[in-house]
Amino acid sequence: MKKRKNIIVIGITIIVVILIAVRLVANKQALDAEQKSVSEFTTVIPVVIDTVVHKNISNNFNVNGSFEALSEVNVVSEITGKVMQILAETGSYVKEGQKLAVTDNDLLQAKMESEKANYEKAQKDLERYELLAQQDAASTTQYENAKVTLLNAKSSYVDAAKQYENSIIKAPFSGIITKRYIEEGTYLKDGDKAFDIVEVSHVKFIAELTGEQVAEVKPQEEVTISVDALSGKEFKGKVNSISINADESKRYEVEIIVPNSSNGESIKPGMYGTVYFADKSNKEPLVIKRKALIGSIKKPQVFVLSGDTVVEKDIVIEQLNDDYLRIISGLNEGEKIIVSGQINLAEGSKVKVVKN
Repeated sequence: MKKRKNIIVIGITIIVVILIAVRLVANKQALDAEQKSVSEFTTVIPVVIDTVVHKNISNNFNVNGSFEALSEVNVVSEITGKVMQILAETGSYVKEGQKLAVTDNDLLQAKMESEKANYEKAQKDLERYELLAQQDAASTTQYENAKVTLLNAKSSYVDAAKQYENSIIKAPFSGIITKRYIEEGTYLKDGDKAFDIVEVSHVKFIAELTGEQVAEVKPQEEVTISVDALSGKEFKGKVNSISINADESKRYEVEIIVPNSSNGESIKPGMYGTVYFADKSNKEPLVIKRKALIGSIKKPQVFVLSGDTVVEKDIVIEQLNDDYLRIISGLNEGEKIIVSGQINLAEGSKVKVVKN
């Protein structure tokens, strides 16, 4: 009887354990399902998309740049001697050929005048021997010797005149002296720097263009440049050169020659400006908005919508302006790209498209 009672108790216990286990399993499944639902809900990221399209961004474009001196040289001494006079100061405007400084040249001047006298005498002697030879009063040898003497005298005079001219330092072209290296009493050697001078009748404007932009620019094309430091005053210029190689940011250097103002406000090297080009192209490049970019200009990437997830893509681009990028490769027309919400995304992230 007692054994039978024990069996009943054990059976009831087993049934209770089974019921508890079933209940626990059911509760766990319900909890897992709830957690999965919450997880799926929280990992769906809202994003704004845009479409890759062909678009005519602008008929005209402008590019910032800066002015540089067209010509800038070191004026050096071409002779050895002591500086006796300074005739130009830093910041002064000088004309081509104007005297800037004079070295101790009294002896050189005396030698030049002596050689000039010898040259003039040799000229007269040759004329005299030529006349005597015509009258058979001088030999051919005397006449030929007179010609040789004249040639030697001329050579000596030209050399002495050059030495004297070199003792006077002159401006090689019209411009502004930006630095003076000498003082009165300075002892100069051949090749020593005396002045720095920059040409100001013309300046060059340097701008960097994208490949799309530079393709529309032609040599000798006339353009307009506004100068920031001169309250936006406009100057006309002509395209002088276009580089054939792009820099690391895929931009091409364009040099524009600008005649400077001869009166009133003039452009100085180092000033900034903006050049305005007329876009003569009717092309519509494949573009995306710059804000879609998740990498740098040097290593650009975007997220592309694929169903309800995103795919990270490497692309090759050129910058058109502050808002748009031209697609060279990596994307096709019609693809949907993420332009807002990228900061929360990774490869394969689930997204929900929302209106901007």
